[in-house]
Amino acid sequence: MAGIKDVAVRAGVSISTVSYVMSGKRSVRNETKIKVMQAARELNYFPNAGARMLRGERTRLVALSSPMSDETAYGDWSPFFFGVARRLRHYGYDVLLLMGEDENEDLVRMSDSGLVDGVLLLDVAMSDPRARAAKTSRVPVASIGCPDDLDGVYAVDLDFEQMGEMAVQKLMKAGHRHVLFLGANSHAYEQGVNFLIRTRDSVRICAEKAGMRLTCDVIDTGDADEMECVVERAFASDPRITAVLGQVGLIAMSNLKSALQSRGYDIPKDISVLKQMQDKAREETGSDDVYALSLFKDWDDQAMQNGFQLPAFYGYAEGTGYVMSNADGTDAQSLIDENGVYVRALKFYNKAEQMGLVDPESTTQNYDTMYSKYKEGKILFSFWPWLGQAAYNTDAHKKDGKGFMMLSIDDMKIASKGAQPNGTTTFIGVGEKAKNKERLVKFIDWLYSPEGIQAAGSQTNGAAGLKGLTWDIKDGKPVLTDFGVKAMGGESVNVPEEYGGGGYSDGASQLNVSTVLNKDIDPRTSAPYNYQMWDSELA
Repeated sequence: MAGIKDVAVRAGVSISTVSYVMSGKRSVRNETKIKVMQAARELNYFPNAGARMLRGERTRLVALSSPMSDETAYGDWSPFFFGVARRLRHYGYDVLLLMGEDENEDLVRMSDSGLVDGVLLLDVAMSDPRARAAKTSRVPVASIGCPDDLDGVYAVDLDFEQMGEMAVQKLMKAGHRHVLFLGANSHAYEQGVNFLIRTRDSVRICAEKAGMRLTCDVIDTGDADEMECVVERAFASDPRITAVLGQVGLIAMSNLKSALQSRGYDIPKDISVLKQMQDKAREETGSDDVYALSLFKDWDDQAMQNGFQLPAFYGYAEGTGYVMSNADGTDAQSLIDENGVYVRALKFYNKAEQMGLVDPESTTQNYDTMYSKYKEGKILFSFWPWLGQAAYNTDAHKKDGKGFMMLSIDDMKIASKGAQPNGTTTFIGVGEKAKNKERLVKFIDWLYSPEGIQAAGSQTNGAAGLKGLTWDIKDGKPVLTDFGVKAMGGESVNVPEEYGGGGYSDGASQLNVSTVLNKDIDPRTSAPYNYQMWDSELA
């Protein structure tokens, strides 16, 4: 058998030069290296790796143990492999990939052979036989992944326990107390897939501590049909689910989202913002009777009036009878259509109520009671600008940086009736059996007069009230009087006796109708009827 001396003689170099070429410990001219390697091949000479190991020399080779199977997710695996290979190459090492099914035997063989300087473990299971074999390894063993038994292994990994804790904390902060946890296929857990089990266990422990109800399920393929079944099982178990945590791929999550949307759910976007608003307002005010939503029953007829408002944000308005129709006329839905916009609105209110976001007096209170809560800043969301803004946006509140502002929804497609010069289903008329018909006709005429428009029009639409009391002319332009500023600002003020006395709000028109558009021009002032559009208010 040829030895190092024979190679040196054949190549015409010293023994030390052959050693440097084989070990790579020193730089050798390329021509010399070629002569040495050619002589070694001719003599069938191979360096003794075991001897080098005994002498403490390095092979500059690291084994990467990553058993492959039909279930290996190459898309997830490849970033780790190439990341390891690049870093090892940076430090002058090459990679020997071990992919056999008997990964434990491979590790022992490589450790004893002297061919490698160390072993890296990938795709580490919770109870991994390679981790146990590492205890007797002659070379260092490092694991990308934390097995149950760390004795003899240098382990590095992401903090999946903290990941699970942070996920639960985020959902709790957003107001979610009923959550669907969707896991990967059951076989992956049975195999002991490390990150799946550690994250799942952390979520379960943290959810229990936080008082969160967790509904758990696993998937097989994640296709659309399976996700329909998952949603059905989940909501049969807990109808109050408002959020989802998933350990599944993007395709499965997309199918899950479609299954949820087909049932009228948009989890978690529907509710989270309102919950955060309510929590913040209660924290700042120290009051527990602040609510995101408040409803009323006065205007209910064939259905809940408040149930019509959310569909209006998406292009639908109540039609004739029990039909919802969109503004462009391409769709008409029954009010009781299970997947229709009206039923989806009811489900939205139901989820919000379960999360404590709806004023508990919503089913019994009238409009006036609800309006007073808006004036006090107890309600945070307003369906209409003439509700929240008119009730709460006083000068004092605006100076404090508080008030209602209009914001659009990302996918909003508003349906607005706007001005209807040809009339609507609402009209002012004189009944056949009415007494004093002539006087009633004169009253209707007065409602359409400039004085009647300002005095009897809806205050929330900007009607300025009586000239001389709440407004007057100054330098040829209309302005609010001191009394008017207080009255329009929502303060409790008493009317002078010459105007009848009593509280100003007691004398407000109960007709709740505007006979003209509030931006129409008052011929007496050459300014809009709406005092909020006067130069004196806009200055």
